[in-house]
Amino acid sequence: MKRLATVLAVLTTWPLLTAGGGVNPPPPGFKITGPAVSATIVVDPHIASDNAGQTSIRLSKGVASSGAAFTIDPSTRAVLFTFGCVPERTAIRFGSSQPLVQWGLPAALLPSLFTPLGITVSTGVTGDNVPVITDVDSAVCTADPTNTLGSGDVAPGTLSFTAVIQFLVPQH
Repeated sequence: MKRLATVLAVLTTWPLLTAGGGVNPPPPGFKITGPAVSATIVVDPHIASDNAGQTSIRLSKGVASSGAAFTIDPSTRAVLFTFGCVPERTAIRFGSSQPLVQWGLPAALLPSLFTPLGITVSTGVTGDNVPVITDVDSAVCTADPTNTLGSGDVAPGTLSFTAVIQFLVPQH
């Protein structure tokens, strides 16, 4: 009976485990490749707070670095930030090998982020060198008493985490 309970628990949680990018393969016809770029990301993970969706990202590769600040649009926030600041959901939200533009990074910012690192990227969701987060780590929520939550917002705090960015390329 204990074995059956364990098997059922694994089967029940499998979609949550794989949605985090742990064993998610890239889309058909694509592969994920290097170089690996380190990222530090800080975001207000709420739908309607005073600072909702305000995000900063810093990238580094070797001695080169770049960064940007932007606000994730409301329609993307409505999908990503239903649960507020919950570090355990960071891999599910950001680490499933989806193109950065799909979680709200404006496509126009991509060249200014990656060119200083010596990397040419595609600004869409397909093409050569589409940047994707392949790993997240060290997710924490930091209290922000100056940020008033909006109606329906839960789990206060500002989310920060480190990530590894690699690149989605067509298989030939």
